[in-house]
Amino acid sequence: MNDPESHALVTVIVDGSERVTGRDWLISSQSRGYMTGLDRVKNVLARLGHPERGLPSIHVAGTNGKGTTCAHLANMLWMEGSRVGLFTTPHLCKVEERVRIDGDIITTEAFDTALEEVRAAAHAPEPIALSFYEITFLVALVTFQRMGVDWAVFETGLGGRLDPTTLVEAELCIITSIGLDHEEVLGPTLADIAMEKASIQRPDIPFVATLPEDEDVRRVIESVVNYDYGYWVHPAWPEAVSFHDLPEHLSLVESMMDLPPVVHYSIEAHRLAAHALSVLDPDLLTFETINASLIQTHWPGRTPLSEPVLLAHSPGVVMFEAAHNVDGMRRACRDLHSHFIVHGNIEEIFFPDVIIFGATQKDDLEDFVEPFLQLLEFLDEPLVILTEPVSGRHPAVSARSLQRIFESRSASCETIVETDPEVAFEKAMSVITPIVAEARTVTGEDDVHALVFIIGSLYLIGDLLPHICDSSDLELDDQLSILQLRPPNLGMLGE
Repeated sequence: MNDPESHALVTVIVDGSERVTGRDWLISSQSRGYMTGLDRVKNVLARLGHPERGLPSIHVAGTNGKGTTCAHLANMLWMEGSRVGLFTTPHLCKVEERVRIDGDIITTEAFDTALEEVRAAAHAPEPIALSFYEITFLVALVTFQRMGVDWAVFETGLGGRLDPTTLVEAELCIITSIGLDHEEVLGPTLADIAMEKASIQRPDIPFVATLPEDEDVRRVIESVVNYDYGYWVHPAWPEAVSFHDLPEHLSLVESMMDLPPVVHYSIEAHRLAAHALSVLDPDLLTFETINASLIQTHWPGRTPLSEPVLLAHSPGVVMFEAAHNVDGMRRACRDLHSHFIVHGNIEEIFFPDVIIFGATQKDDLEDFVEPFLQLLEFLDEPLVILTEPVSGRHPAVSARSLQRIFESRSASCETIVETDPEVAFEKAMSVITPIVAEARTVTGEDDVHALVFIIGSLYLIGDLLPHICDSSDLELDDQLSILQLRPPNLGMLGE
């Protein structure tokens, strides 16, 4: 496919009248948005010498939990001595996050070197237009080939059947969950979406998926995947169960249906990753590796609920929870409810004093907000600051529109509007400062802190994380790492 804009860039470079960098080309590709079809990427891969071939890969698709599952997969393989490449999307703060080697974000220099190679291949002998996502995927492949990784883990960008990541030679395919998202591309029903995502399967390659509650979704996946290579994973089971053996295990699943869901999404992702790797090779993982990944794996933008980020020069600690669709918000609020409330009693942690909430535009906005409004009914009337994410592909929902939804539902909290995310965060700090000062006076303890909880769009967290790090002597790369040690225990309000 020819693109006049790409051809113009080549002409400018050849004429020498202006220097157009790979970054300029990458940024210009954002205007193309989502692009269907695989032929463009196939052609560029051929020009690059097929870096996807001979690369042992694991391919992960699903509606929610893909990134966390990929992080566990990459960390487990690395802990067992492999050199591991990881490609994920989107990024929080900088595009280099999409490509990691042994858990570390590649350097700007390494990214730009691979980017220039991809750009050269896309422009000659005839220009091929690529999307931002396709370019970063190709950058990852070039980098993994150059670095000689033993394994590469790929997160699907959108759907599965027509996603460029299906072009890798996967030795293991994984589905995390199936929920409604991107219906305009993937189809209007869960069954439609399941068909698209399950199509990442390869012939005679192990396929491992989280057992869905929806029977139609299960039947669709089983119709697509070779029964001899398909496996289900469920929190009730100590190991993956083959499609053939599912009937005898369903009774255990059904017996759990009425129990409150208490398994946090990160634990679900950890179990899925560990079970999937065990299907690939029963002797691949040691117990020590499985346990270490559970404790140390961290997915940026989703703070483990028991491990808030301590801020220097501030009385606050921060927790993040990203959700980009209704199913993700429902799961996030379910986990938060289980964490903050146990059978109506306060756990030995503290409630948030301030919550910052922002979202990007979506057709089902009220459904997206609903789980959060329900969660607020159980909290101790926190102040909710409504704001508007700045970065990202999709425009923000007006904070005033969010406030009207809250008011129409008589939400059990006070809401204020601060459209600028950084101003919203500083407002939160100003609110908690006198609260903590009084608590420290009453208790006589200096290590008492208040919680600021940031929830909603991943892009909101991406907007705020650099600002939080700059103002609190935190290293941004540490917060973006997928492998972290637990911080020390903190004194909390409400303990």
